[in-house]
Amino acid sequence: MKLPACQSLTLGLLFLGADSQTPGVAAEPPAGARSIPQALASFQLADPALVIELVASEPDVASPVAMAWDADGRLYVAEMFDYPLGPAPGRIKVLEDRDGDGVYETSHVFADQLPFPNGVLPWNGGLFVTAAPDLLYLKDTDGDGKADIRKVLFTGFGEGNQQLRANGLRWGPDGWIYGANGRSDGEVRRPDDATSISLRGHDFRFRPDTEVIESLAGRSQFGLGLDDWGNRFLSWNTIPIRHDAIPERYLLRNPRLPASQGVQNLLPAGDSGRVYPRSPVPRTFNQESTSHFNALGGLTIFRGDALPASYYGNAFMGETLRNLIHRRALDPEGATFTARRTEKETEFLTSTDPWFHPVNFATGPDGALYVADFYRLWVEHPGFVHDAMKEQVDWREGSGNGRIWRIRSRDFKRPPKSPAFGSLAPAELAARLESPNGWVRDTAQRLLVEKKDPQSAAAVRPLVTRSARPATRALALWTLELLGGLEESDLNAGLNDPNPRVRETALRVAEPKLGDSPGLQQRLPKLAKDADPRVRLQALLEAGGGMDPAARAEMLADVALQPDLDPLTILALRSSLGDRPWPVLEQVLWTDRLSADPSPSRLEFLRGLAAETGAAGPDQDRNSLLAMLANLGSRGIVTRHLALFDGLAAGWASADPGWREHLGPWLDQREERKRWHQELARAATTLAGATNQPDATRRIALSVLARVGSTESGLALRGFLKPPHSEATQAAAAAAIADAKDAPLFREALTGWKSYPVRIRRGLLAGAARTAENAAALVDLLERGVILPAELDPVTQQGLRGHKLAELAERVEKALGPRVSADRQKVVESFAPALALAGDPRRGGGVFSRGCLTCHRIGDRGQSVGPDLSGVGTRPKESLLADILDPSRQVPGDFVSYSVVTSGGDTLTGLLVSETPGGVTLRRPGTQDEFVPRERVVELQASGKSLMPDGLEAGLTPQDIADLLAFLQKPAATLLPPGT
Repeated sequence: MKLPACQSLTLGLLFLGADSQTPGVAAEPPAGARSIPQALASFQLADPALVIELVASEPDVASPVAMAWDADGRLYVAEMFDYPLGPAPGRIKVLEDRDGDGVYETSHVFADQLPFPNGVLPWNGGLFVTAAPDLLYLKDTDGDGKADIRKVLFTGFGEGNQQLRANGLRWGPDGWIYGANGRSDGEVRRPDDATSISLRGHDFRFRPDTEVIESLAGRSQFGLGLDDWGNRFLSWNTIPIRHDAIPERYLLRNPRLPASQGVQNLLPAGDSGRVYPRSPVPRTFNQESTSHFNALGGLTIFRGDALPASYYGNAFMGETLRNLIHRRALDPEGATFTARRTEKETEFLTSTDPWFHPVNFATGPDGALYVADFYRLWVEHPGFVHDAMKEQVDWREGSGNGRIWRIRSRDFKRPPKSPAFGSLAPAELAARLESPNGWVRDTAQRLLVEKKDPQSAAAVRPLVTRSARPATRALALWTLELLGGLEESDLNAGLNDPNPRVRETALRVAEPKLGDSPGLQQRLPKLAKDADPRVRLQALLEAGGGMDPAARAEMLADVALQPDLDPLTILALRSSLGDRPWPVLEQVLWTDRLSADPSPSRLEFLRGLAAETGAAGPDQDRNSLLAMLANLGSRGIVTRHLALFDGLAAGWASADPGWREHLGPWLDQREERKRWHQELARAATTLAGATNQPDATRRIALSVLARVGSTESGLALRGFLKPPHSEATQAAAAAAIADAKDAPLFREALTGWKSYPVRIRRGLLAGAARTAENAAALVDLLERGVILPAELDPVTQQGLRGHKLAELAERVEKALGPRVSADRQKVVESFAPALALAGDPRRGGGVFSRGCLTCHRIGDRGQSVGPDLSGVGTRPKESLLADILDPSRQVPGDFVSYSVVTSGGDTLTGLLVSETPGGVTLRRPGTQDEFVPRERVVELQASGKSLMPDGLEAGLTPQDIADLLAFLQKPAATLLPPGT
């Protein structure tokens, strides 16, 4: 694994200008390192209007990974000199440009003895530093240039791999400081407080004035970006940029929503992540493809004015392994963005120097783009290298080097001297909020908030209406809120602003005041119909806060009746439903009752609202929905009725596995209810068999048959497992049975095992370990020899062995026989002869279909549970062999298997998609994501191993493995056997 870098972009080549500045450097660079003139000559910028120049280098700076300027223009640099394994401690350097020539000629150590520092941000004359396990506040109070205050603000950040720790501190316009968690999790708390927050799968933010910390959905690996409006952008080493379109705090209002569901991937469809380096192909140890996103990091949103206007708001990141800087333009798309590749088959900046590693970026006080160059030979981490190879290289070769570059327009006139904001009066700071440079605006706001001068609000307020710059008007609203001087007239001005981003900001700023302001509440319905999608989305999110419940239900129902709602609008609506979704659904159904059957997407939306009602309750609301369905059904059951019943049943079952025990008495109260229930099954049977209906509609009908729970409906459903029904219908029937948590239905379906094709068997087995009753049914058939252990895929076997009930666990072990060898390296070595055999990709497709389609998708076949395999063919066969036979050798945190034991004795195993105070969501092979309410969670435990099980080699020969490797070199659905 490499030091994380960022996403990739292609741009045209630029001739490097000869006017670049070169400050003094070490006389003799290490062997292999290039001198400054040589490094400059290695660069190509895509835009001939730009120039790159050096502002600092060794010996003044070494191994830089993060940088930030204080109010007076001093540059603080985090030096991860100790990367990758120490023992030399990291440190913070201060660089100064005392003669005003744009080059930092003076440096000194501000703080040392820090463990792998990688994030810095000024505050109140000092500096916040991320140095796991701590987030520190450092300050020099005696004027000697060294920090004499070293306060642990928060502790408990994960001390995982040194390149994957908490980092990326950014000042937000809302007064919070945002940070990336780097994939190391942690239980974070103040040193004097035993109460902690979990950062499992989360980033974080904290208020520097109140020392409050919160977790944020979505993890950014190294670096994160904030734009003028506070939009938060995340990056991954192979995923350049994502957008937190709906922050977790809104989704937490509905405990059934995965907290990360609001995070959107911004890459356009079909974007392969190809990069276009000019440097030689590097020697690597993990054998990942280096022609695509591989080691992205340092995501930064550029907000300066020293580059042409077209660069403002662009996302920059470094592909560190391939010695280039990648750029993306963020184009609005609905309520989120698309990260557009702006140039073709080149990059923003490339270098032929293999020591150039752009790991981080920042907008500077002069409006230029600054680049932290971790200038050394190796950026790969030895923790991901086989033991036999670790001693082959000096991992810290060149660690005494480091360079900071500046990129600007060729004709940009640099300010004559460094800024000196520290002594400015409130009126002068307020004037700086008008700057075209985001760094200047941020710094001025931060100083106003730090000082909290009583005169500040009066100096800032005129900007809300008089500034010509929308970003300034929005920032003025946030600043007034942070100063405690915000008035309702300011909010009304913002809500009436001609710029939609200011209106959106005004809604966010108004959030704490909505509950006490009927006037603001009354404005929400109109704003929910705004011409701008992000304003509409924010209004919808605010409705779930302090709005009057009756007015909220009316507003949400009005939105819900609109056709073709996009996924983010649906998510926002669900987040704002409150404790009782039924009043909204009731209005929708009453208004919509006579309309024609909706589209499949609309049908799924209605099903989701019914599921919310089923999950949230109370029983009175569930019964009200049942009564409406029975009443409407008396005039004929239509497709929407099936979707609504299916949703209600699914939501109810998630909250109460014994839901049918409540449904039965309700049906028994009236004869017409029982007739409606029977007619429901007959209508579902007819619809499921209607070949003129969309697949999505037929899937709902099959699911209804599984949920009705009668002997007749079960018999009808099992009939769809066989020809003459299509393969898609058979697979949908199997999925419905697996999802139903109905042990008798599952047991009856298994009796036809011998006649089912592989695809149907795989679909049924997805429900095998879902409940203890289902598992017991499968074990019964294993013990009787109806099903053979060899017919169970490794994922199913692993799920069965994971059950916690002692009696069942003992039966499973006897039925399945000995476990696979625990010495996975020995297994890998035993199949090494496969590497020399010629493989047949079509036969390999058969091997893949039997053991891998449960979790991996190829074209339209299989499941998207495990990693995407689209680029796997670029990897050497040796690496693929190890990944197949020793899947837990290297497990990214997002693919670690978790198990949940429920209060009903069920054991569920899968990937942890989301964890909130309301419950956990698991992604499991062969099934839909499963939400388990917190009150039903007895145990949640990480296995430390991959969800991909050991033992995939069972029953395979070296030739089978050779065939599988040949298939993986270029996987295609056309190579898979029919019916799988």
